[in-house]
Amino acid sequence: MNAGDAAAWVSAVCAVVSLGAAGVAWWRANLSRSAREAAERARDAAERSAAAVEKIAQALDGPPFIITRALVGFLLTSNRAEALTIEEWVNADAFEIYTPIDLPLTLGGFRSVHFAATAYWDANVAVEMVLRVTDLGTVGVPFPATNG
Repeated sequence: MNAGDAAAWVSAVCAVVSLGAAGVAWWRANLSRSAREAAERARDAAERSAAAVEKIAQALDGPPFIITRALVGFLLTSNRAEALTIEEWVNADAFEIYTPIDLPLTLGGFRSVHFAATAYWDANVAVEMVLRVTDLGTVGVPFPATNG
């Protein structure tokens, strides 16, 4: 075997080894991509599950606020142990408000605030107070039944 043939053989062996290394690298990259995609799918599923559990927990806690009758007017009571901040009474224009609630208001856990209001007769009669609450968004609070 002459030097030219040996160089050709060494070159061919190097090419085969390079192709083999490229194949292994490609195979490992595909495994890595598959593993990453599987991890992302698992993370997304876990986030959806956590959100569903949070919704279930909130439903079990009941509504964040309850309205009850007072001697004159109503009491808006927090139904949570933690403080809730009411930013806005969204549908206040549907009511004649006699004793307003000063907003924004941070209502401590299980605390109440007094207000007096009646629905306008010429408007659609509001059966709930709609509030914008920090961290909860828009919340509907039903008024107690008028026949009870």
